[in-house]
Amino acid sequence: MVGLLEPFTEVSQKEKQQHVEDLQTKCPYCGKPLVLRNGKYGQFWGCSAYPKCRFTRNVE
Repeated sequence: MVGLLEPFTEVSQKEKQQHVEDLQTKCPYCGKPLVLRNGKYGQFWGCSAYPKCRFTRNVE
């Protein structure tokens, strides 16, 4: 099993960094950009397609 998956892990550092940035700035459900919002309990990241998509993420 490891032999089958190993070729997929051999990517450049630049590709890894781009992937991490995409995960932090795009909604994992619909792919739209995340925007910083203010709510009752403080700031959070929310999908820009709200109310159609209701994804949220805590600010780290």
